[in-house]
Amino acid sequence: MNSIAPSEIIIKGARTNNLKNISLRIPHNKFIVVSGVSGSGKSSLISEIIAKEGQRRYFETLPSFARKFLGKLNRPDVDEIEGLSPVIFIGQQTAGIHARSTVGTMSDIYDLLRLLFARTGTVSENILLSRALFSFNSEVGKCKRCNGIGKEEQIDLNSLIIFPEKSIREGALAPTLPNGYIMYSQVTIEVLNKVCNAEGFNVDVPWNKLTKKQQNVILYGSTKIKVPFGKHSLESRLKWTGIKAKPREEGYFKGMIPIMSDILKRDRNANILKYVHAVTCDDCSGNRLNKKALNVRVHGKSIAEIVTLELTELKSWIRTNSWRDVAIEIVNKIESQVNLLEDLGLGHLTIDRSSFSLRSSEIQRIRIANQILTPLSSVLYIFDEPSISLHKHENQRLIYHFKELVKKGNTVIVVEHNLDTITNADHIIDIGPKAGINGGNLVFNGPFEEFIKQNNLKEISPTYRAINKVCLKEVLKKETKNGFIHLVGCHERNLKYIDVKFLLGKLNVVSGKSGTGKASLVKETLIKVIEEKLGNKTPKLPKLESYKSIDTIDKLVYIDHTPIGKTPRSNPATYIGLSDHIRDIYAKQPESKLLGFTKSRFSFNNKGGRCEVCQGAGKTQIGMHFLGTIDLICGSCNGDRFNKETLQVTYNGLSIADIYKLSVNDAIKFFEGHKKIIQGLFTLQEIGLGYLTLGQSSTTLSGGEAQRIKIANQLQKKDTGNTLYAIIEPSIGLHQDDIESLLNLFKTIQSKGNTIVCVEQNQTIISACEWHIELGLLGEVKEEKFFIRVFQNPLWNTVKVKLVMK
Repeated sequence: MNSIAPSEIIIKGARTNNLKNISLRIPHNKFIVVSGVSGSGKSSLISEIIAKEGQRRYFETLPSFARKFLGKLNRPDVDEIEGLSPVIFIGQQTAGIHARSTVGTMSDIYDLLRLLFARTGTVSENILLSRALFSFNSEVGKCKRCNGIGKEEQIDLNSLIIFPEKSIREGALAPTLPNGYIMYSQVTIEVLNKVCNAEGFNVDVPWNKLTKKQQNVILYGSTKIKVPFGKHSLESRLKWTGIKAKPREEGYFKGMIPIMSDILKRDRNANILKYVHAVTCDDCSGNRLNKKALNVRVHGKSIAEIVTLELTELKSWIRTNSWRDVAIEIVNKIESQVNLLEDLGLGHLTIDRSSFSLRSSEIQRIRIANQILTPLSSVLYIFDEPSISLHKHENQRLIYHFKELVKKGNTVIVVEHNLDTITNADHIIDIGPKAGINGGNLVFNGPFEEFIKQNNLKEISPTYRAINKVCLKEVLKKETKNGFIHLVGCHERNLKYIDVKFLLGKLNVVSGKSGTGKASLVKETLIKVIEEKLGNKTPKLPKLESYKSIDTIDKLVYIDHTPIGKTPRSNPATYIGLSDHIRDIYAKQPESKLLGFTKSRFSFNNKGGRCEVCQGAGKTQIGMHFLGTIDLICGSCNGDRFNKETLQVTYNGLSIADIYKLSVNDAIKFFEGHKKIIQGLFTLQEIGLGYLTLGQSSTTLSGGEAQRIKIANQLQKKDTGNTLYAIIEPSIGLHQDDIESLLNLFKTIQSKGNTIVCVEQNQTIISACEWHIELGLLGEVKEEKFFIRVFQNPLWNTVKVKLVMK
């Protein structure tokens, strides 16, 4: 057996998805960037072949009894892969995030704090100090009332009572059915009226005219009279035929809140969750731990007080206190982790910050930090667009740490569109030249220094053209006579009573490092001001002193990069409403009428037409903890999502399953003449998503693809000419070539008089905007101006020399 580590990865005949039987060699111990337009085949090569083959080889090392529970993990469609070292893949997905995960647990800082309190904590009572005592996941440490969550689910009266001006009989309560029966009451309306009569009122009095005591009878019950339970009256029960009506159970009316609360404990189904909200636990005040754990102190602070600190504040607390020898190693580890997270732009996060509230880029950076601090070598690290949401300076620090991983003897492969990252690579793999069937070719594979010398790449490489264009382009001053939205005294979260202007009818960009207040300004202030003006309800009013000139805005469109769906059943066709029209076509076919199939038969969300083994998903998923989620093709329908009977029906030779396998580009040809379908398809094609299949699972879409689908959905709708589009980081997942298409779409939106506000770090979008707001580290306006500067990256000095030399 050869014990010498291979110097390169050799891939022969890669054909997964749109890859055109490509072969290449990838050097080890280098910082490698894989570039290309969205849909070119980057992820097919890196995620579907290299990362999944690494997973498959790991599974083969497991005992056979463990492998049988995982199902069969198929080998990628490739002839041969040699020289593959152990793979760690860190993507954009947030799989594995749950209610108990926080910044502290994800970064291991909380685990270190638990150890610190166990070793050095002081307490007045005689208890055994252990790490488990400070864990909200352990029986000895967690608050028993909330089970370590910090919050309790309760029935929300605001959700339950939706028409207080109506009477109970008229439908004051949300669960009232058309026939008058109130779900979760367990009695008919007439029986409920008897309970009310016993308490001195009736069900025909408006809810807001009832006394608090009378309202509590409905909500919490009565012990005045016993009543029969059941939703059917005696008269209707006597009419039943073929069924012997059993005597109804009798008892005191329990009240809707106790009934609903009991159901909630047994079954957290979607119906009951509509009336639920979370409140802070009374026993632990949201701290998750029991009183024994909360009474332990280190330098006068409980662990609950420590976790409310921002990471930078935690470091200050460590440095301002003296530590015994037993704690020195622990606090040094905490400080090292905090330093790294600060360096990656996350110093503003608190230790107890819920993972649910983090952006995918923040979660990704925490995971990257964990890997950087792990002393591994000879590992292949794969990162999927780690520059997302990063300010220029933060991204440069991330690049530095990637190169440090390489120095430790590892290989780092990054799938990226960011030009700073590309120009710092040791090695470039450029896939393309275009997307879908027009991509999948190996455009370039070699050192970056050789890449920029290839004049012939001007014609075939969008990456090469983008590098040259952005490097040499001068952005000229743009003048405008448009008015402004003027926000005065913004002080949401860390904003320091700043005054900010947004240029109407133009593209505005808000940028700044992580934690400077970009989301606070746009999402929490600007959007809420507009919503308030439009009459939309907001949970809380925006924090500012005044605002001017928002009267021209009569519609708000907010687009972020959250997934378009959380299950494999959601896809582009369903999201933009094409599936509904497609199902109409299939329901009208002669075979459908013959078989009695209605429109619902052709939905993979409904029983009857879908495959019940995978419930219309086409695949089954297995969670593999740190290795991520593994998708297995359904063995019953082979990924078609529908059962065999449904697939009998065809239109122009294709079944409904075949339709979902069509790309957007192919579907445009297939559905020629179907105006309602073609309109949505053209919109998807226009924004560069023609390569996507109609049924592509939303869980496989990148953040950028999901966001563009949202934009496409909005473009189908009628705009007012005075619409404000608030878009969060639209460059996510986009190659520079795709960004040009996006900017053209922005121009179309602006040409109608609409205003666009983007939170964005991408230099190409910033250089194209008419108004640029840069926020500083203290939540202050660092710059607010017309954009007027040459894009000049300090990392480009050596590259410029080479461009001149050639």
